[in-house]
Amino acid sequence: MKEAKKQWIEKQCVIIDKEMTTITRKKTNNTLKTLTKTVSSRLVLHQTLTVISLPVVPQS
Repeated sequence: MKEAKKQWIEKQCVIIDKEMTTITRKKTNNTLKTLTKTVSSRLVLHQTLTVISLPVVPQS
């Protein structure tokens, strides 16, 4: 998995280099956004909920 991710990042860097030389800013910016975007909000929410320890409320 790490190797595949590393190869994907390297491929994106090559694309960015090519786009910077051909001055296609819109596509370059989109590629940069893809590389730097945050993790899916669903994943963050799941991680947050699994870390938070909620108090146990006694049922009456």
